[in-house]
Amino acid sequence: AARSDFLSRCFYDADRFNPYHLTTAPNGSGTYCVNAESRARWGEFPNIIADDSFVERHFAASERKTLLGSYSIVRVPRTYAALRGVSARKREGARELEAILPLRRDQHAASGTFRVVARALLPLPHRWPSFAVWAFTKWLERIERGKIAAQTGTDRWQQDTSSRS
Repeated sequence: AARSDFLSRCFYDADRFNPYHLTTAPNGSGTYCVNAESRARWGEFPNIIADDSFVERHFAASERKTLLGSYSIVRVPRTYAALRGVSARKREGARELEAILPLRRDQHAASGTFRVVARALLPLPHRWPSFAVWAFTKWLERIERGKIAAQTGTDRWQQDTSSRS
């Protein structure tokens, strides 16, 4: 996020305290590998945004692992406008996925994320501006995800081109 604009850096400064990134996200890159036996757990891939989460939901945490020594480089948006597009897309992807494959009991639920991040940042006054940007962005993505839902084809992806230059 060092090359991102001020608002994007604030967002990611607070988002580091999101429990998803601390406990369950393998790498945030949307990559996965499964063997033939595991792939047999579902038929055709649905036409949804969150295909990586679709795969992840078919496996208990004890069945997933990240290979030691493996890594991926995930570039975050450089502009706040691009960040908002990506955030809205992720929110819409989560909504689509929940409609066809709800979370199992042993899987992370997003409820309580705001509270967890707020509690982590409350004793850190120098991070309060970051929390304000993060909270506003999370609220805004709920509104803007409707725009993504109305789009079709590749327009729905909201690809961030700001980090590719």
